[in-house]
Amino acid sequence: MGVKMHINLKKLLRHIATTIPMYEFISDLITFIRRPEIYDGQHEYVPLYKPGGNYIKSLILVGVITGLISFIAKGSVPVDNTSLILKPFAFLLILSYQAISFGMIIWALVFAFVFFKEKKLHTVCFLQTLHAYSVMNLLIPAFMFIGINRIILIVFSTLPFWMDIISLTLPLIFFLMTYRLLVKPIQQYISRHYNNLSAWIITAFIFSLGFWLLGHLPSLYNNNVIDINNMNSLLNQLKDNFHN
Repeated sequence: MGVKMHINLKKLLRHIATTIPMYEFISDLITFIRRPEIYDGQHEYVPLYKPGGNYIKSLILVGVITGLISFIAKGSVPVDNTSLILKPFAFLLILSYQAISFGMIIWALVFAFVFFKEKKLHTVCFLQTLHAYSVMNLLIPAFMFIGINRIILIVFSTLPFWMDIISLTLPLIFFLMTYRLLVKPIQQYISRHYNNLSAWIITAFIFSLGFWLLGHLPSLYNNNVIDINNMNSLLNQLKDNFHN
């Protein structure tokens, strides 16, 4: 009887969970974090053939998380609503520009090393990058929230201790996610064609050059993302409050 009730309860909770908006997407992200290995694009734990839809859903979730952070932080920091300073639509477009650009860079570099070993396009590496960005994009609202408030607080006040802790924690999480979702799977993919040591050397070269190239792409930030008028108004208001 107890076992049957337990099974029925699990079914009920699963049914309730499926009614949550974007449940399938969130479930995919969790599965992808747990098992990010690359196979052939269709037989992964989260198949790589549907990155576009998941990436768009991640951008929607970025907006939701931004609103949630604003609600939680309301009144506790100078800028509790980053959408007052950032142009949301332009910001999301630039996130996509970076994800696609980096995906193309990684794909091209992997292709250059493995094509003569296995003559096919190896597009799974590009798709893997988009999937990884679908996860890592969700950290971006916190990065922007902390970054903007750090800049302002350094000028007008002292940084709270909790902000220092988060500022140290977020880059570490981002680094670990990059390694787990991108670096390690790409290395394992390359190791199908090279021995393990050679695969690690090639992977290190690919990501070193990849990040360098990404940093030298034309920047779309500055006036494209920051609302200069709102930023100046906020800084003037903070300056007046500080002197008063």
